[in-house]
Amino acid sequence: MFSLLRSLLATFLTLIFYFVFGLTLVIFHVFQLISYYTLGYQAHKKVVDWMNFFLSNEMRLLGTHIAVKGLENLPEDRSVIIVSNHQSMMDIPPIIWLLRKHHVKFIAKKELSDWVPSISFNLKKGGSLLIDRKKGSETIIQIGEYAEQLKANGFSICIFPEGTRSRNGQLKPFKSGGLQALVDHSENLPIVPFVVHGNYKVFHKGSFPLQIGQKITYEILPTIYRKDIENKVAAEFVHQQIATALDIGK
Repeated sequence: MFSLLRSLLATFLTLIFYFVFGLTLVIFHVFQLISYYTLGYQAHKKVVDWMNFFLSNEMRLLGTHIAVKGLENLPEDRSVIIVSNHQSMMDIPPIIWLLRKHHVKFIAKKELSDWVPSISFNLKKGGSLLIDRKKGSETIIQIGEYAEQLKANGFSICIFPEGTRSRNGQLKPFKSGGLQALVDHSENLPIVPFVVHGNYKVFHKGSFPLQIGQKITYEILPTIYRKDIENKVAAEFVHQQIATALDIGK
């Protein structure tokens, strides 16, 4: 009986979550259009920041407990490379909100630029890099060229080197080509490891119904300054840092 009631509650709360999530995207899509075309980048960015504040906290509709650790580890007033593990679509909103002062952009597959309200518009107009993952070597060159512009534009970049989401929370090997290109071409920007704990549990059995009453922690590890590490071992070092944090957080 308890299992049935929990399942019914999960179904009900999932419907509410998806409705509110979709409504947020549609409403903020309109706000983005207005702000971008009338007031410019800074206004558009503020709209995107607040959209992601709401998206991040909508997980609470599922009875999710959300915690944040390590904000004091963020360097101030400078561009950084954020390297994160990847567990669900909900990894992205807290990164944008928590690191909003760093103007975080993303490396995203070009397919996302076509059909998602708010998200597609922001990817195309907000300064992120859209890539065709089928063009391997060309993509690496594109990432390297983009990295050279980060500091000049005052942007930071977030990359998910696993390539795909982890369905069980275990950290996958890094596909380090893109990360290595960022490291090699980014004028020694610091690296900020960002660790997502528990998002996969919400989506453990698929996208419907979502799992209720889970705990999620977003953890920012100490910044890695490039004077302390060689470029060629940066990807492996960051992988070790995130893997260790995941093991400790279990």
